[in-house]
Amino acid sequence: MKVSEGDIRGADAPFNDTDALVVTEKEVMNAILLFSNGSALGIDGLHPQHLKNILSNFTVNSRKRLLASITRLCNLMLRGKVNHAFTDILYGASLCTLSMKDEGIRPIARILSQVGAQQGDPAGPLLFCLVIQAVIKNLNFELNIFYLDDGTLGGDANTVLQDLNTIILGLQINPSKCDLYFCSTYKKDVYESFNQLSPGIKVLQDITLLGTPLNVQSTAKLLNQKHDEMRLLFSRLKLLQSHIAYFLLRNCFSIPKLTYLLKTSPACAAIELINVTDRSIKVVFESISNISFDEQQWCIASLSIKFGGLGLRKTSDIMLPAFLSSVTSVLGLITMMLQNITDETSFAVETLGPWSNSARNFVNELGHSMMVVTGDA
Repeated sequence: MKVSEGDIRGADAPFNDTDALVVTEKEVMNAILLFSNGSALGIDGLHPQHLKNILSNFTVNSRKRLLASITRLCNLMLRGKVNHAFTDILYGASLCTLSMKDEGIRPIARILSQVGAQQGDPAGPLLFCLVIQAVIKNLNFELNIFYLDDGTLGGDANTVLQDLNTIILGLQINPSKCDLYFCSTYKKDVYESFNQLSPGIKVLQDITLLGTPLNVQSTAKLLNQKHDEMRLLFSRLKLLQSHIAYFLLRNCFSIPKLTYLLKTSPACAAIELINVTDRSIKVVFESISNISFDEQQWCIASLSIKFGGLGLRKTSDIMLPAFLSSVTSVLGLITMMLQNITDETSFAVETLGPWSNSARNFVNELGHSMMVVTGDA
């Protein structure tokens, strides 16, 4: 193929008498102009916008030569006379057509994968799991949790170090995404050993897994972050109409922002932050409703709507039942996964105590209130 002066010329096709569709320069130009602005580029990096710019009226000489060349190329392809060296590139994909709103059709090219599972292939994760499953099963970690390429490993330092070396021999890890957490005290020699295998590994002060805190310090930190986010949202509620602000506060910006955290962590360990969050909810609702609530009135307002409240539930009322119900629902799975650990439910037992006490206190206060109302106190 020879290219000169912006002209694109393929090998001259022999003349034949078979009927073939022929397009004119005007038709080719109209087709190019149909591309919407921002259309995706091709495999050669050429955007349709590039062609539209070059074929504009401001590039008269180049425009004529390029449009004539594109038209000749289109007619050559329509006659089926493309050089065989390029047919696999031009016609290697299978096409399917989709209907468009203007009753036209949109051709969609589908290129078959040639080597392995390609990006976006639904079989990719399955094939990856099958490959690494044998490696994971042969590790000696006390805690061994993997989800595709995201692994969480725990145990004594020597075992973790040895098995991490095993993983590196079979897989390539990204050190910038690797974290190290010391359950007891920080040991420099241990860190240096891990840093040799994974240069740049970071030491964590707080530990989380899939957004769930794994210790008390992490619980407090995440609650504080959530509270800061909620305060930012609360400050913007004042700019809205009262009813809209109340709807968003009840359904989006208060308890719904904390649901996942309350279900997956014993938030009662950071009761001070829980109380601060409840006060923030009370203050912002007083601001958007222009009503001041005393403690008793706010307790009534924090009931669910079906019990005569406003549905602005207190975090302190929700945190214990939310966590205990979540633990109960997965207790069988926890017991199966942690067979070698005898106190796997100790965190639930510790939470059950405050819940029992709060329920007992509520019953006593309710009974006292009824006695006061009836005059028996």
